[in-house]
Amino acid sequence: MDIKTIDKIVKWIPFKELRYNIKELLYSYYNLYENLKDIREYHFIKHVSIYEYDRIIEFRKSVKNDKDFYKKYFEFTKNLDDSSLELVSNIISKILNYNNIDDPIYFRYDELKKFNKMSYNYYSNIIKINDDCYAYKNYFLPFNLFEDSVFYQKCSINELNTSIFADKDIIDAGAFIGDTAIVLSDYTNKNVYSFEPFSKNFKTMLKTIELNKKNNIVPINAALGDTNKDILIYSNGEINVGGSLETTNNHENFIEEKVSMVTLDSYVKEYNLNVGLIKTDLEGFEQKFLEGAINTIIEQKPSLMISIYHNYNDFFEIKPMLEKLGLGYKFKINKAINAGVLLETKLIAECY
Repeated sequence: MDIKTIDKIVKWIPFKELRYNIKELLYSYYNLYENLKDIREYHFIKHVSIYEYDRIIEFRKSVKNDKDFYKKYFEFTKNLDDSSLELVSNIISKILNYNNIDDPIYFRYDELKKFNKMSYNYYSNIIKINDDCYAYKNYFLPFNLFEDSVFYQKCSINELNTSIFADKDIIDAGAFIGDTAIVLSDYTNKNVYSFEPFSKNFKTMLKTIELNKKNNIVPINAALGDTNKDILIYSNGEINVGGSLETTNNHENFIEEKVSMVTLDSYVKEYNLNVGLIKTDLEGFEQKFLEGAINTIIEQKPSLMISIYHNYNDFFEIKPMLEKLGLGYKFKINKAINAGVLLETKLIAECY
C-alpha cells in the first residue's frame, strides 16, 4: 500500500472527521513500515504529514515549472543571516529530494527525535479542567486545541525584540480561536486587535478571551485584505483550522457567510492605532493583506511576523516585495520545531 492507494481508499468515507482520522492512522502505518526498511541503512526516516502533503507536491510542481526559480531563490536568500540560510537550505533540500513528484519527505532521525521529545514534554502537560475548559500552564482554551508552535514556542515571538512593541498595538491577522491573541497579549501594554472572519472561529475566540480574563484583546469579526467591501466565505460550520478567503463553494454542505473585508490601513487610520507588531496566518492570503497594509508599514515600520508556508509564491515573493520598499528592515526566517517541512515557517522583519 502506498500514499496514492490510501488517498483513494479514504476519499469514499463521507464523514470528514472520520476520514481524516483513518487517513492519519493509515499514514502512520505506512510511515512505520517504510521507516523499518530505511532507518538502519540510511539513518533517515520517510515522513508524511497529512496536513502538508498536498502543499509539498504543489511546491515541487511550482519549482519544476518555474523558469525563474534561480532568480526567486537568489532574491529570497539575499541578505539573510547564516541561521536563516541554513534553515532555508534545509527546507528546500528536503522538498526537492525526490524521484517521483509524490515521494515523501526524508527527515534525519535526530530531527524527529527532537520533535518527539518536545511533543511529549508539551502535550503531557495539558490539563482537562472540565468539558468546556482545558489548560496549559496559565493559558486556557474551551477545548483541547493547543498548538505547540503557539503555546510551547510562544509564536516564535522571542525571536523579536519585544521592547519595540511593548507600548504599541499588535495586529493579529488570522486570529483563529484566539490562541495567538492570548499569547501576544502578554507582550504589550496596549491592545491586541484580533481579526477573524469565520463566525464559528470568532465565537470560540470570544470564549477564549473570557476564559483567560483578557481585557486588552479587541476581537473583530472581519477579514483583512486589499480592499474595503463585503465578501462571501464558505465553511462547513465547524472550527475552521485552515480556512482561507481563497476557498470557493466547492462542497454541497458548505455554509455561505457574508463578512466585511477591510484594509489594515483604513482600520488603523479610523481608530488611530500605533502599530508595533503585525502577525499574520492567513492561509495564503498574505500578499493581498500586505497590499492593504502598505501605508501602515511605510509610516509606522512595525515588526513583522508573516507566515510564508502556505504556498510557493508567498514563500519566495513576500520578502523581496517588502525589501523593495526600502524601509531598512532586517529579515530572517524562523520555523517552529514540528514534524513538518514547511509548516509554521515565518518571515520575521524588524527595523532597528
